[in-house]
Amino acid sequence: MCFGPKWHPVFLVQIPGSKEAVVEAAKSVDADVRAYSDGSGFNGGIGVSVVLYRNSMEKAILRAHLSSEASHTVFEAEVLRISLVVKLISKETGMCMVMIGSDSQAAIRATRNTKGAPGHHLVDKLHEQIRQLQCRHRGLVIELRWMPGHEGLPENECADAEAKKVAQGDSSPRQHLPELCRRDIPASRSAARQDHMKKLKAKAKTLFDMSPRCHKICQINPSTPSSRFKKTTLSLMRHQAALLVQLRMGHVPLQKYLYKIGKVNSARCPMCKDRDETMHHFLIACPAYTVQQNCMIVGLQRAVRSVGTLLANPKAFPHLFKYVHDTCHFHSILGDLQST
Repeated sequence: MCFGPKWHPVFLVQIPGSKEAVVEAAKSVDADVRAYSDGSGFNGGIGVSVVLYRNSMEKAILRAHLSSEASHTVFEAEVLRISLVVKLISKETGMCMVMIGSDSQAAIRATRNTKGAPGHHLVDKLHEQIRQLQCRHRGLVIELRWMPGHEGLPENECADAEAKKVAQGDSSPRQHLPELCRRDIPASRSAARQDHMKKLKAKAKTLFDMSPRCHKICQINPSTPSSRFKKTTLSLMRHQAALLVQLRMGHVPLQKYLYKIGKVNSARCPMCKDRDETMHHFLIACPAYTVQQNCMIVGLQRAVRSVGTLLANPKAFPHLFKYVHDTCHFHSILGDLQST
């Protein structure tokens, strides 16, 4: 369901401005019942747990296992654990105020949303649970409070430990769980999408590792394949990025590579005619480009002696492109490497 813009939930929400204020604020709440909950993704599983305290004494624990991370998100676990709290509270009597501690601001804020969002069907079920609870316990005040984990409250630490147990499959009997948790919860579209992308990336990594160019590229940038290269090349022009990829892969129109694919009769450097024109020779060692190399040395100091630095460090890219531009080596293919 979607709520109107004038709708307000029937329980309180408190999110302290800082972690330092959390513990003191929680201790000052005069609540008959305190419940601390946690949701956890652990070893591929998703689980939620709730520990209920009355008069500072542990009274009940409830756990629910939600299958794997491939089917459900941690956010769903965060919402469902509040549902478990309401289930435990419904068994109590003689209450005036209940405090529910949760370390998920996303789940807490979701209870205030009036528009649909992924996983919001669980929030709707939670609102219905709370409405029924307050009909049964007239005048009951429920406060949902943000309680970040590991902030000096032993009760909160206990809930976190229980959540890790349940993520591995240790769940309470079905008859003790809310009706929503007694049957299979529909798989989350977000979780399915994330799982699909995870598998695609793993497959791409496997295929890349099988490529004959993998070893050469990883020597320059061990994190390949990753999104880092895309981020570092966002500010580059297309022909600059193309040159950078060619240099990294070794598929660059230098004599050594052209001779290897049968396009020229000799691998010798056409400028110095002393050695084969490899990428290292062209960028660092060719005596015909001493003036251009000295310009790079002024800007990069010792780093100019490392091909890996020239091709992997974004700070070196402008000096690299200037060097290639000044040599005029690929001008007929890539054009002006310094134009904007």
